[in-house]
Amino acid sequence: MRSIQLVGLVTTLALVACGGVPRQGAEQSRAGGDNQGSAPPSEPTSSLGSAPFLTMVIKTGYNPSQLGRRIAGPSATVELAPQMPQENMPVGILRTTYRVTLQPGHDCEALTRARLEPGVRWAYLGAFPGQFPDC
Repeated sequence: MRSIQLVGLVTTLALVACGGVPRQGAEQSRAGGDNQGSAPPSEPTSSLGSAPFLTMVIKTGYNPSQLGRRIAGPSATVELAPQMPQENMPVGILRTTYRVTLQPGHDCEALTRARLEPGVRWAYLGAFPGQFPDC
């Protein structure tokens, strides 16, 4: 009897940790408020409107600051994208991945310019592909 209870407890803890069973109080926080928390984290909420930045993977030999300013304008900030060790990506890709700040409402225009830029290998809006709708 004790082993059955232990298995049930371990299974319940595993489901809660993985999100299979909502934590106590999670439903209440979703039910109230202005529906801001109801969108999955992979989807933008309606209050965001446009992507705050563009992520680009550049080809070797290109200056990321110059590319970012050509793509998003002279006031754009270009910085190395956060390096996440749990990602299964080659180190060469991680070292050439940058974030470029965008002016509100100019995300599609900047994404189009980035994809036409010869020094950019790959570009997308947000932190990962598919986070914001493609243009």
